[in-house]
Amino acid sequence: MTDTHNNEPEDRLGMTDVQWAQWQAYSRGYGDQDVNGIDVSLIRQNFKLAPWERLKKMERGLTFFQEGCMETTNDFQASVEALSAAGMRFVIIGGIAMRLQGSAHLTDDINFAFSRDADNLEALVRALAPFHPHLRGTPPDLPFFWDVRTLKTLVNMTLETDIGNVDLLGEPAGISSFESLWEEATIILRDNIPVRVASIASLIAMKRAAGRPKDFAHLMELERMQAESKSTQV
Repeated sequence: MTDTHNNEPEDRLGMTDVQWAQWQAYSRGYGDQDVNGIDVSLIRQNFKLAPWERLKKMERGLTFFQEGCMETTNDFQASVEALSAAGMRFVIIGGIAMRLQGSAHLTDDINFAFSRDADNLEALVRALAPFHPHLRGTPPDLPFFWDVRTLKTLVNMTLETDIGNVDLLGEPAGISSFESLWEEATIILRDNIPVRVASIASLIAMKRAAGRPKDFAHLMELERMQAESKSTQV
C-alpha cells in the first residue's frame, strides 16, 4: 500500500522559510527558554504588566492550586495595608518581591525586611497587634508578648497571625544594611501609597547569600530578569 500522506506537500501555514524554522524550533522544544531552562517568554510577558497586575496573575495561579491540593491562607494585601497604615518602614522581599519585579515564580510566603530603629518597632507593634501575632513553631507554653521590648530582642522573626504567616527580617542575608536595601528598592504605588520592593540586584544578593538548593533556580531566573531588564532599557 502506498503511503500517500508522505507525498503530500508540507503545509507551512503560509509562513516564510525563516518563520517556519522558528515555528519548528518552538513547537519541537519547550517554548522560548534559555540554556538554564528559564522560560524567557513568561518573563517578557510579566515585564509588560504593572507590578500589581503581576501579583494578580500569581494569585490566580495560587487559586488554581488551592482548589486542587494546595491551601493558601496568607493575606499579602492585608499585611501591606497594615504596615503602611502604621507608618512602618519596610521593604517587600522574597518570592513576592520576585513576582512584583517580573518573575514567573508562584509563592504563598510573605516576607518583609524592616528597620529596627525604635520608631519603626513601635509602628510594627501597632500594625500587627490587631492580628494576634505569635512566633511560628514555638512551644505553646513559651511566653510571648507583642511589644517593643520583645521586638528589641528579635532580629528576624517568623510569625503566625490572623492574616497568615508573616516573616520579618531585620538583617537579611546578603544585604549590608536596611538603609541600602531601602534606597535601592523599587517604589510602586498601592492605592496611591508608595510601597518599596527589593530591587532585582538586591534579590540576587540575598539569594546568593542564602545558598539553599531552591535558591539556585530562583537565582538563575533573577539573573535572566536582570539581563532582560537591561536589554529593554537600551
